[in-house]
Amino acid sequence: MMKKMGIPEGETVTPRQRRGCAASPTTGSQTTLFSTDTYHMDRMELILFLYEKTWQECLLHVRECKNSFEALAKQTKWQSLDLFTYFPWSVQLWEEHQRALSMQEGELEKRKGRHRQKTHLESPKPMKSTS
Repeated sequence: MMKKMGIPEGETVTPRQRRGCAASPTTGSQTTLFSTDTYHMDRMELILFLYEKTWQECLLHVRECKNSFEALAKQTKWQSLDLFTYFPWSVQLWEEHQRALSMQEGELEKRKGRHRQKTHLESPKPMKSTS
């Protein structure tokens, strides 16, 4: 059979080579082998096609995810920059308010002290009882 197919005796023949040969098998067992080889090649081609299709779908999904992550990274970067700009400003504002409150607290303590002195001086002294 190999000589009829144009393949030297003793050479290994792959299913693809056997499928591509122009000579047709002559016996029933040869037909079965040829048919089985053709079936297997068709299945392998289908598997390869499905593998390629799945790979392309996955690649598309990975690209979409990559774009989403890149957009998210840019957004996070700008938000972080805004946050780092806001913090020094808010700390400065907090310190200014703390200073103002401290000054007001000092003034309040002075006023409270003056008020105590004034009320202490103005209040009649109770008489001591002699018993």
